[in-house]
Amino acid sequence: MASPSGASAQQQIALVLQAAQAIGFAIDHEAALEAACSAVLDLIEARTVAAYLVERSDPRGRRLVVNGEGAAGLPEWLAISPRWQSEVICGPLAALDLDGMSAPAGLALQSFVALPILHGAIFRGLVLAFLPDEAPPPSMTLDLLRLLMTHLAGFLDSRELFTVLEDYAMEMAQLTHLMRISTASMDVEQLSTDVSALLSEMMQADVKLAVRSEGHLSLYGAEGARPPDIEWANAPELQHLADHPRDLLTVFTRETPDLSGQMLAWLDERAGGSLAALPLTANHVLEGFLLVTAPAASLEQRAPTLEMAANQIALQLVNARGHQRVQEALRQRLDELALIEDFARRITSVLNVDEIAAQVLRAALTATNADVATLTLANDDDQFTTLRLEREGSGVAFRHLPGERSLSDLPPWLRQVLGERAPCLIRDARKSFSLPDGPRSCAAVLLQRDNETLGALSVESKVARRFTPDQLSFLGSLAGHTGISLENARLLEEHQYQIVALRNLQALAIELTGVETTRDAAQAAIDAAMDMLGADEGAMYAYDPLGSAITLIVARSAEGPVRHRAAMSRDALEAITLGEIRTRIYAGERRTVVSLPINRALTAGRYALSLYFDRNRPLRQRDMHNLLILSSYVASQLDNTALNEQVRASSSRMRAILDTTDSAILMLDRAGIVLDINRSAERLLHVTAASALGRHMSAVFMGLPPSGSVGLSPSGIAEFARQLSEEPERRRQRQFERSSEGLSQFLIETVSPVHNEANRVAGHLLSYRDVTEQVRNAQYRDQVTHMVIHDLRGPLWSIISGIDLAQDDLRAMPNAEQTLRLLEISTISAQNLMRLVESLLDISRLEQGQFPLNRAPLSPLDLVEAAREALDSAVKAAPISLRVDCDPVLPLIDVDLDMMRRVLINLIDNAVRHTPMQGDILVRAFANRHEIVFLISDSGPGIPPEMREAIFERYRQVPQNRPKRGSKGLGLGLAFCKLAVEAHGGRIAVEPGGPLPGATFSVSIPIWRGD
Repeated sequence: MASPSGASAQQQIALVLQAAQAIGFAIDHEAALEAACSAVLDLIEARTVAAYLVERSDPRGRRLVVNGEGAAGLPEWLAISPRWQSEVICGPLAALDLDGMSAPAGLALQSFVALPILHGAIFRGLVLAFLPDEAPPPSMTLDLLRLLMTHLAGFLDSRELFTVLEDYAMEMAQLTHLMRISTASMDVEQLSTDVSALLSEMMQADVKLAVRSEGHLSLYGAEGARPPDIEWANAPELQHLADHPRDLLTVFTRETPDLSGQMLAWLDERAGGSLAALPLTANHVLEGFLLVTAPAASLEQRAPTLEMAANQIALQLVNARGHQRVQEALRQRLDELALIEDFARRITSVLNVDEIAAQVLRAALTATNADVATLTLANDDDQFTTLRLEREGSGVAFRHLPGERSLSDLPPWLRQVLGERAPCLIRDARKSFSLPDGPRSCAAVLLQRDNETLGALSVESKVARRFTPDQLSFLGSLAGHTGISLENARLLEEHQYQIVALRNLQALAIELTGVETTRDAAQAAIDAAMDMLGADEGAMYAYDPLGSAITLIVARSAEGPVRHRAAMSRDALEAITLGEIRTRIYAGERRTVVSLPINRALTAGRYALSLYFDRNRPLRQRDMHNLLILSSYVASQLDNTALNEQVRASSSRMRAILDTTDSAILMLDRAGIVLDINRSAERLLHVTAASALGRHMSAVFMGLPPSGSVGLSPSGIAEFARQLSEEPERRRQRQFERSSEGLSQFLIETVSPVHNEANRVAGHLLSYRDVTEQVRNAQYRDQVTHMVIHDLRGPLWSIISGIDLAQDDLRAMPNAEQTLRLLEISTISAQNLMRLVESLLDISRLEQGQFPLNRAPLSPLDLVEAAREALDSAVKAAPISLRVDCDPVLPLIDVDLDMMRRVLINLIDNAVRHTPMQGDILVRAFANRHEIVFLISDSGPGIPPEMREAIFERYRQVPQNRPKRGSKGLGLGLAFCKLAVEAHGGRIAVEPGGPLPGATFSVSIPIWRGD
């Protein structure tokens, strides 16, 4: 067959390219098919061309375009068998077998050409051309037709892709709009209504939101009005989906087996449509369902969109519910804060426990909607008092529960709070504690102040699970304010109680001052104790340890005769025997006996004070404290009375002794009151016995004429009185100078404790001895010594120099060995004498502050090593062990190296001389705050305690300590060490204990600060 109308191959190709371009610019399927059919008509001179496209949902082809002459006999839908879907088919009309299809009527047609529209292996449709000739088109023309069909298939694929993208973009826009709508409101009802309306419009279907609530589903629709709720019992299909969550769309139709009546009714209401349920799940929690009524095919096609929408809706429901919970909690918190603020304002000026309790219980009852609120307060005796506020009809009733209860008597939740010191929330008390009766739920918090337990605040309800953690937190805040208020109220009550108690004790002290007999002291003590504690009767008993019996001294009664001496005597004996306050409560008779032992410090006698109460009277800690003070007052007065009697009995014997001694003597009682004074003391202190007796020692000394004395200065007198009170057993001696009538006088003061028969301090003996003459002699001796030192130094150097010259001459002479030995002995003696003179001179210069110090920063380790090296040979010859323990990175000290080296050499040399063979010496240096401490410790005999201060004086030595090697020395080395260390601002001492069993010397030098 020739080319149509004689067209050349180039013209055919141009025609196909022109058609392909027209297909590429087509705006829809029909325009592209129209261009393709027109090109087919022109290429093969066909009379009629029809185009059929296959849709995804239907295996048949639908006719879209017919070009040419006539369309009779061409069906609208065409079933295309597979053999027509893969290759171009040409043939006579008789061979046309396409679902019984025939050629268009009224045309003289002989053959046909079937062109499949293929894109790869995908069949998209079929183009049929009917020709008037029998001959098929040339192969080149068929190839061009195949190429044209490929262009057409590509366009159809691209167009379908664009359609899919448009649909996806539309869905995304709709989902974005859904997100914007859903985030615009944090109200669950408004959110559900808006979302239902939007999805109904998007899906062109009936959409409802079933939001999960407790026991049912709240249904929201687009119509604005809220439909009735769905009970779980009426929706078993939804209940099943809730129990077996899955994030897939579930479609229910009337053909679904085992449908519930509710589901069938829903389907009937929707005219036989399908109902789709999609779970709204966020964080694995079911928030509800998305219910859509639409045809099943449409639901499955829109399933991805619905699933994405469901995810958004579920998240927004979670956010909205969380927002509502936060808002509700915030409102509740604001209400609670307002309640607490009102409570705090009300109790600011309230200092009564009952009023505070009523206010806090009312606030707790109001805020928690409880049936009962209780305040359990701890007492000093580990007992608890309970105050209760409970609802009665339309009002409330406040009452005290009678009596006091122990911890074991309290409800279990209060025992738990008080025992664990932590709040507790009991959802169902009957289940938690196996209680058949009582409250169903309760909450309790601890009342405390400064880590001290004051009690507990609790609320109770007859309804289970009534209280929430937020309400428990509110009770904790309320308990904090209550603790402060209760503490203030208790402090006020305690303050008032102490004022009354102190007034009673003060009155007792005043009354006891003037009594002279034991009976009068006992009667005053009983009256004070009865007033203090509100007792009905009281008695004082004396105890005889030999007969193990007690004797009544005096008994008192607030009203009428004393009736309970026997009960008080039994408890008094028990208190004396055990040595502690005893409280006996007779529960059946509702009476109490309190017995207080009174042990005198100066005599062997013991007493007891018993108090009787015609009621239940527990003893508080403050009561015991005040009773102990009263006991001390009474015991002291009994001691003073006994001491005064002893002093008066022996006054005549002592007077003769006191008046004949030259020392000034004052006798003081235990409190420092002057009991006696001899004539020497009157002369020395310029006082009279009448003006001194009965007065405190410090008052007597303060009244003396000013003398410039350090020992009798106001500060010195105050320090003396303090030591007398705090250290009554200590023996003390001191020397001081005072001016008397224009002359200096040196006195030695000696304080000695005076013991009674029970070997307890009953007073003190104070004596003053005039040592002016001895001090003058010592000063004269020091002056002579200083003069002799300076006068001996020159001649000694001359003697030593002369002996050295004589030795040099004699060494050249024969037979002079004996003379040289004598001269060597003389040299050693002269050098020892020179060292003595130098030591005395250094000590004198140090005492006068005239010794120059060449100070420089120095490492403590270098100082220790310098001293150790100087004595290394002596240590090895001993033989003994010398160990050094000194950190090389210790801070520096600012010292004169030669002087401090000499100090350490003296101390180590003393240790070497007194340490036995194979003994140990330890030299240690360490930092202690702002100073470096050097310890020199040995395993020698040590230094007696009474000599630890005296050995630093000149010429003082321990008499019984003989050196193990070397000479004993002259007693100047330690005196030099003390002055040298003090010149550096340091301290030297003999420690009472140390790392080795012998003597331990400590030298403390300030750390160098770099200034």
